[in-house]
Amino acid sequence: MANPLDNNIHKGTVGEILVQLKLLTLNIESFPPLKDSGTDLVAHIGNSYKGIQVKTKQDGNKWNFPPKGRIYDILALVELDKNLLLDQSKIWILTKKEAEENKQTISNCNYEILNNKFKFSPKRIRILMKS
Repeated sequence: MANPLDNNIHKGTVGEILVQLKLLTLNIESFPPLKDSGTDLVAHIGNSYKGIQVKTKQDGNKWNFPPKGRIYDILALVELDKNLLLDQSKIWILTKKEAEENKQTISNCNYEILNNKFKFSPKRIRILMKS
């Protein structure tokens, strides 16, 4: 018998695994660090390694923005489907600079801007991994 998981830890873990799965479909290796100090995943492609901070929300809640001074390269925003259907869940990816410049867009869950500029796609992730 396992100890119960806090609901936020459960959602966050599902979000992190979903991002890892999406990266794997693009042949991008990623792994969680031994200790979570703010970088949830490390992605590897070629000679490039990027620290990914994953923020997950569900049921209309807002994302918690990473604390000021947190070190990461890419912010992955995950919105889980209410029934945890992974193929119905959504992911957006931003550089740390883009995340800071678009903090209001993220806080207000402005989907039009998120979808137009930051939606997870093979092209977008490869650009971010090379930057």
